[in-house]
Amino acid sequence: MPWKVVYEILNLGINKVLKTDGIVMIFTHHAFPLHDLPWDYWRFSDNAWHGLFNNQTGFEVIETSLIDPVTIISKSMYAGTIGLETAEAFIHSAVIARKVSETDLSWNVSVPEIIKSVYPE
Repeated sequence: MPWKVVYEILNLGINKVLKTDGIVMIFTHHAFPLHDLPWDYWRFSDNAWHGLFNNQTGFEVIETSLIDPVTIISKSMYAGTIGLETAEAFIHSAVIARKVSETDLSWNVSVPEIIKSVYPE
């Protein structure tokens, strides 16, 4: 639940510890093979960052970037994979955002309410 990290997780989320006008920079995966199943849920496109860092969560996006271009070749060909090897693909994504305000958003949903497995320790 990356949105919880942005604004409230354990009262130590980015919004809770960053002062107004503070800058956050996150560098993470964009396209990568499935891993750590069943817990592999998120891919961050340059546009997805705006869903996490926005006025409602108390931020403004300064810049986003897709980094490390790659070619993805499908093991099977069908309508959805034709031309995939020529489509833009990137291994990493990044965002730089500025905290502009506090937020009163909350997400009162626990992980067990969404998925019934337990993340291994």
